[in-house]
Amino acid sequence: MNFLEKLPKPFFVLAPMDDVTDTVFRQVIATLPYPSHVDGVQACLSGRQGNNEKRTNRTSGTESESRKQLTQQSATNTNRVNGSAGEQVSVVRRYGPDLYFTEFVNVDALQSRGREAALKRLKFTEKERPIIAQIWGKNPENFYKSAKDIVEMGFDGVDINMGCPDKAVIKNGCCIALINNRELASEIIQATKAGIREASNKSGGHRIYLKSKDREVAQSSKGDSTSLPVSVKTRLGLGEVDLTWIEFLLKQKLNMLSIHGRTAKQLSNVPANWELIGKIREIRDELFPAYRTGRPSTLIVGNGDVKDRKHGQELAKKYKLDGIMIGRGVFDDPFVFAEKSPWAGYTKRQKIDLYKKHVQLFAETWKNKERNIRTLNKFCKIYVNNFNGAKELREQLMAAKTTDELLDLLS
Repeated sequence: MNFLEKLPKPFFVLAPMDDVTDTVFRQVIATLPYPSHVDGVQACLSGRQGNNEKRTNRTSGTESESRKQLTQQSATNTNRVNGSAGEQVSVVRRYGPDLYFTEFVNVDALQSRGREAALKRLKFTEKERPIIAQIWGKNPENFYKSAKDIVEMGFDGVDINMGCPDKAVIKNGCCIALINNRELASEIIQATKAGIREASNKSGGHRIYLKSKDREVAQSSKGDSTSLPVSVKTRLGLGEVDLTWIEFLLKQKLNMLSIHGRTAKQLSNVPANWELIGKIREIRDELFPAYRTGRPSTLIVGNGDVKDRKHGQELAKKYKLDGIMIGRGVFDDPFVFAEKSPWAGYTKRQKIDLYKKHVQLFAETWKNKERNIRTLNKFCKIYVNNFNGAKELREQLMAAKTTDELLDLLS
């Protein structure tokens, strides 16, 4: 059993967005002061310390004293579950994403002289777990090699982008263009799985992480070479809806299939078609009837125009989906994953301080200017809005050429 099957249903995913969901923004989202609640239904999984920490650039954080005290205080009021290591735990959960994706990374770049530049997209920290590396390209051999790299880096899963609607990407025969080259699409999926198997068997198993918001639990996957999940993110079609493409992908025995409810041609110019996403779930159940009895199969995640957590829960219930992915909604409200967002009540100072935190983390993370400061402009309107002088401040911020200038303006 892979970690995806252990996530709460429906689980919520922060969608991968190019030049947006880098490690900095993911950390900002992961560490927001979400309202907490006691979760008494958390199994404790035994784990072992592997060599993953030495392989990656991720960093570990420690639970705050106040959080520890809250956990201890809630222990007497919470159902406890015996873990496989015999430990009893109670967990304080915080609303937020249950799963993170990296930005999409080109496997051909990863296996070329441009590797160092591509690797910055795979930078992550422990705060962002569980995290899936999303990759794209068209050379199966490079998918095979990159999958092995991803296992060694300590990621929790691999997702193949087969949905990007960018014209240049499609012209190159990648992502959603693979709908017209299904033999190659199958080869890419199988190559990715093969790379994971080889790397996992060679290392004697990798660690699988689940994040119960504030607490991580780990399970050694030794002896289970298929436990690192492989998933695909795609769209309803290229120019027109094509459900044979979806059936084809479902038959590849993926662990998860994320569906953006539009075709590539539609971009984001029309409302997402959730009826068709629901139809895809029905197709999954028809192809794999055992899923209805609780046996694992391909999890279905819906994506497109989700306003907030409540909206996502309603869609998941209506269409019987396993998960919900939210992308652009985070631009309207950073707390979009919260049960009750406090964002509407945030003061001017609170919003500015949150952007200041973002900029400081950006400066610390990209000390060697691996990221263009202009990428921060995409976030400016998230934080600097709906207060007097917001427009004028945004104009000043977007004209800044260094993080020091930005921090001065935000002080």
